[in-house]
Amino acid sequence: GGDFVVQFSVTTPIMLGPTLTQIQAVIFGPTCATSTCHSGGMPDANLNLSDEATSRANLVGVSTTQLGGAGIRVISGDPDNSYLIQKLENAAGIEGVQMPPGAALPQADIDVIRQWILDGVP
Repeated sequence: GGDFVVQFSVTTPIMLGPTLTQIQAVIFGPTCATSTCHSGGMPDANLNLSDEATSRANLVGVSTTQLGGAGIRVISGDPDNSYLIQKLENAAGIEGVQMPPGAALPQADIDVIRQWILDGVP
């Protein structure tokens, strides 16, 4: 072994926000797309969340079947006016019960979905 020179640089990784892939795997799949709620067949509120592509097709820019169709399930960039967030947070004026029924999602999970919507639903 002789002498040698090594050059390197240190960078800070860019943290990307949550994606639908992550939300589907961690929240929608195990919590929402159960056999008695938002899976295939006749899902509650005609909202099938059984896989990522189906979730996107049924959420983003789609009118809710509740409120006479007046609400949009997910409005890209606007979590406060997205009916999904309103349902998860039990906002005033929502129809029916808070989702998921029986036990609200942890606020950290709702915050992840909120950030996904705020980031433009990647």
